[in-house]
Amino acid sequence: MKYVFASIASLALAHPSFGQDITAEIGLSTLGLYAAPVVEMNENINIRIPLYFGSQNYSYSENGTTVDGKVTFESAGVMVDYYPTGSGFRLSGGLSAGGYSFKATTASLEFEGTTYTSDFNLNIKQDKNIAPVFALGYVRPLGQSGWAILAEAGARVTHLTATVSGQENLTAADKNAFDTDFNEFNDELTKNNLIPFITIGASFRF
Repeated sequence: MKYVFASIASLALAHPSFGQDITAEIGLSTLGLYAAPVVEMNENINIRIPLYFGSQNYSYSENGTTVDGKVTFESAGVMVDYYPTGSGFRLSGGLSAGGYSFKATTASLEFEGTTYTSDFNLNIKQDKNIAPVFALGYVRPLGQSGWAILAEAGARVTHLTATVSGQENLTAADKNAFDTDFNEFNDELTKNNLIPFITIGASFRF
């Protein structure tokens, strides 16, 4: 799938009939570091290839228990931006490939006041690798410099899901109780079928 997105991006940027203006956007998002080439199709329509990447280590301690983990951001997409007035406010829709995941190790996990002790490996990630995306954004030019500031809020139409290993070291009774509690935890994750995001940044029109 990554080769499909790469092909679409290269075609969009290489075809001169797509428009005279090419813009580069960069910024920071709750989905990771953000960068996107943008090609103007006409006064109201742009094609944007958003890329999100990066990673962040995570360590948390409470009551003698330490959780060591890492969040990884890695995704790309194809978005159509519609500017109703030709500039400023935009409506966007498209598809994304990839997502972000959280992997952690810990000596204990707690659900509903019950603590389970073992060598757990926890993984929380986006359920679907390919997901629809919708967003609202605003781009404000800074005079005639070619620079602009931007903000965007949207959501991917999918949910998070969790997997875990290490519960096999529990007693049979504790393992059954753990599996029940963990399944309930996963059910709570899947109730929200949207993964929201916010992006702020800047752009430059070449």
